[in-house]
Amino acid sequence: MQRSSTNQLPASCDVSAQRPVRAGDGMAAVRKDGRGLPVTVRQFHPSDLLEVRRIFKAGLLRLPFLAFRHALLSPVAPTLVLTTGGATYAASRSMLWATLSIAGLLALIYLACWDIFARFVRNKLKDDMADIKGSYLDTPGAGFWVAEEEGGRSGLLGIVAAQPVEGETESCELLRLSVDRRFRRLGLGRRLTENILEFARAQGYRECLLHTTMVQEDALRVYGSVGFRVHKDYVPLPGQAFISWLTNIYLCELRYSLRPEAAYKMGNTE
Repeated sequence: MQRSSTNQLPASCDVSAQRPVRAGDGMAAVRKDGRGLPVTVRQFHPSDLLEVRRIFKAGLLRLPFLAFRHALLSPVAPTLVLTTGGATYAASRSMLWATLSIAGLLALIYLACWDIFARFVRNKLKDDMADIKGSYLDTPGAGFWVAEEEGGRSGLLGIVAAQPVEGETESCELLRLSVDRRFRRLGLGRRLTENILEFARAQGYRECLLHTTMVQEDALRVYGSVGFRVHKDYVPLPGQAFISWLTNIYLCELRYSLRPEAAYKMGNTE
């Protein structure tokens, strides 16, 4: 595990930090997205549950292919694939068996990438996403929000949540950020992130943290543009250290300081 400077994102996360959020930048209840649609961000209602679960699941299950591509660009997987193919050919003198061994290993790597995200989705759908009211709305210092087009004509557009961090009384964690695929790249992810920072300030938190994988480059760009900084890098997946090594998929822990003086310094680096 490597610890990075809190002033910039490391090359492993491959994100360029932009202007951080400042007081007064907060999200109003209704704004317009990139298509000119008036969008409302409101608290979760139990009637939203099915749509919320759909957006959460779809947002993560689009990642295995990206993770597979990420794995093939790392040193470990290609080395294993080439070594396996070469060893098989040397032992059998058969291009067919060498090709089959390579195809089989590639399939196993893809299945490992799929399992990372599918397992996470299964666990969370049985855990906090099965009882959002109890996990968030009834928990002090926590909350769950949804974005929708004003009037609800397009259904829910995105979701985000926050919870207190166990063992860190002055910190909250940003969770479950996901935007419906129809409305990605329109700034909704950033706006939902800003909503959490406003909530955190109002609750008196001094810091907001989050965890994401190095595969989720779009999310990392959003977090970097808002002002999050990497606190820990190359954190193995819980209970899956070998899979992290094989696929080169690790967690990043990012933190955002809510202290005014820290936010000022992040925005004034001269």
